[in-house]
Amino acid sequence: MVSPAVNPKRERPQSFSATENETRSVAGNGSVAAIVVLAEEVGMSANQPDGQNQLLGVTRYSALVFGVLYGVLHRRTLQAKYDADVEAADLRKREHWVEQAKKAWAQKNSKSDGVISDPDAPGFDLEAYLKSLE
Repeated sequence: MVSPAVNPKRERPQSFSATENETRSVAGNGSVAAIVVLAEEVGMSANQPDGQNQLLGVTRYSALVFGVLYGVLHRRTLQAKYDADVEAADLRKREHWVEQAKKAWAQKNSKSDGVISDPDAPGFDLEAYLKSLE
């Protein structure tokens, strides 16, 4: 193809199948012909061999499928990591609660004077409990 600077008439390449008059008769004002000529000048030929068009289509769809599969697998990996972190945080929280309960139970039952301090216990004695607080 000849560069526009060298050939100011912008001749079409020989591989173009439709003549300018045929294209103008279809479009009416020649806009389609201008688009086809511009597309051919930048390297986008409408007359590529079928093998190249098929290869380009297969490549594009292969890349699309690969991208979708990669996205699915990556999301699964991230979700599994997030779920493991949430489960570990829940386990730490429960362990903390157990430790607090053990401390509270030990503090509640640490009085060794024999006085029952739980009012719901069957052997609770209010007088003995009030004396132990003095």
